[in-house]
Amino acid sequence: MSGQAYLTRLNAGRWGDVVVTLVVLTLTVFLTGRGRSGENAILFQLGPNDASYISGFAPHYEITDGVSASRWTSYEASIELPVSVEGGPLEISYRFWRVFPETALSEVYLDDQLIDRFESRGGQTRLRHVTLAAVSESPVSIHFKVDSHERQNLGLRLDWVSLETGERARIRARGWALWLPGILATFLFVLFRAAGFERLLAIVLVLPWVVTTAIWARLDPFSFAVVIQKIAAAAIVLSLFAAWWLRKRESGRWVLAIFVLGFLLKGAGLFHPATFYPDVANMRRYVDIYPEMTGTIAERGVATQERTGVGYPRTVGGKDYAFPYSPLYFFPFTFLPTPGAVEDGVRLFGLAAASLQILAVFWLATTLFDARVAITAAFLSAFLPPLFSRLVLALHATLVGHFLDLVVMSAVLLLSLRPESSKRFAAVGGATFVSFLEYTSSYFSLTAFMGIFALFDRRLTFRLLGVLLMTGTVTILGLYWPFVWAFATEMLPAMMAGSAEVSASGPAPSPLAALSRIPLFYGYLYPALALLGLALARQRATTVGYRFLVVYGLAFVLLLSLRAFGGGAFKDLKEITFVGPLIAMLSGLTLAELSRRGRAGLIAALALSASLAVFGVNKYRSYLETYASPLMVPDRSGEP
Repeated sequence: MSGQAYLTRLNAGRWGDVVVTLVVLTLTVFLTGRGRSGENAILFQLGPNDASYISGFAPHYEITDGVSASRWTSYEASIELPVSVEGGPLEISYRFWRVFPETALSEVYLDDQLIDRFESRGGQTRLRHVTLAAVSESPVSIHFKVDSHERQNLGLRLDWVSLETGERARIRARGWALWLPGILATFLFVLFRAAGFERLLAIVLVLPWVVTTAIWARLDPFSFAVVIQKIAAAAIVLSLFAAWWLRKRESGRWVLAIFVLGFLLKGAGLFHPATFYPDVANMRRYVDIYPEMTGTIAERGVATQERTGVGYPRTVGGKDYAFPYSPLYFFPFTFLPTPGAVEDGVRLFGLAAASLQILAVFWLATTLFDARVAITAAFLSAFLPPLFSRLVLALHATLVGHFLDLVVMSAVLLLSLRPESSKRFAAVGGATFVSFLEYTSSYFSLTAFMGIFALFDRRLTFRLLGVLLMTGTVTILGLYWPFVWAFATEMLPAMMAGSAEVSASGPAPSPLAALSRIPLFYGYLYPALALLGLALARQRATTVGYRFLVVYGLAFVLLLSLRAFGGGAFKDLKEITFVGPLIAMLSGLTLAELSRRGRAGLIAALALSASLAVFGVNKYRSYLETYASPLMVPDRSGEP
């Protein structure tokens, strides 16, 4: 091919990408921007998840009896939802309390149209309905103006606001929520092309996003608009990082697609406006209260836990203790400007850690095996049920901590491949120190892993034990000394005497109950595939690689034994989450080997992989339903 012909073909390819980019942007915005016509209902619950859409309200929401959330308006307050409405009929409802004895005159506006005026006085729970025949297209922007004389700048204690539409109405996304689906679809197409996918394949990979968002925006435009605003920026930033990290790795482009899929799937459920778990509020309260405490870092941390209920109480031998949480984990969130930003921040932090685990699993599997095994393991890690569970239950520190554990274990593997490397040894020490500073359970998981590894690899025995001793001593003295002292002088004697039980979460588990947690989270297919994978690894992995896998498995067995025989004192080790990457890698090895056994083997491997993905998604759905917060269910009682 001549130089001129090559340039002509290159330019044609670029123009083809430009055309596809414009089509993807236009088509996505058109499909998601149509919204939903006919009968529909939007419920906006004041309290959790409301901060991005309100102004003129009290900075903190209130929770009553664990089943009702509300927030005070000032004399002028607004709710600006990321959707618009047109047509009709419409019914706007709101539930509130006045509380103060002084009578207040309130006016309610939809955009700039006055729709309601009423008086309210203390002691009343009010539920008002306003019916409108039809409106021209208007943002769902509801304003409250309260004329009161209690001189505290508190108007109404608002519970929820709802909008119900009739058959001739339409609700659709507006503002950034209208454009972000198209921007994200366009970004993904460009990203996949830059990663090395052919144009047609890049289109095929983006198409599920376009179709899914179009359907979601059609069925529930409000929740769609909320979620896309929450996750779009993080999706772009983390996907760029993943693309950069994978750029020189064999088959890395496929893992990039898996990473994007995993992030978007987890984020969609986590940031749905109906999703909330109370520990998110506890984390935010921890960030609020810690600066008010006095004493050492450790003493302030314990005092904050006692006030917020974060990791407290754990009752052993009839006495309450605060399970140690690192105050340093919460430190980055103190820079966020509002309480609502803190709640969003802790969830994004956990979501990022759960997603980045895909990259870590891919790297480990690539180091231990080959590209096919690594891609399969990365795919499975995107759907591991414990990650979904920890996200829903707001165990974001667990996700961050176990991701750091995975980084440390990867560093140990690298060191075992080149034990003479001082840089790799320094990396092990630094990563272990950071992990201990951030997450308490890492003391148990990493001590188990590195301690067993030190026994198996005599070349590293003293160095690994030295790292554990030095980093453990420094962090314990700085962060956890009160708990360690109590454990040694009070909890351990109580456990040895057989009187320890954890009343905060029920009696100590039996060994059988501890073992049953494996199929509870992973079902029976994952463990079977993983055990087969461990047998295969003896032939497929190098000596160092097989040693790593065996040590990883033994560390899990040790943690499981602590849960089973620790009298209830070790119920927070999260060993089921810790073992997830190992299960993904060993299951991936089994499925990859099966796929090499002809066409039938390939079809069977694909079917099993798909079934595990469906299993994970169904688990996620069940967690969202099982742990749905009563705070997000509206109480419709009240006087008119």
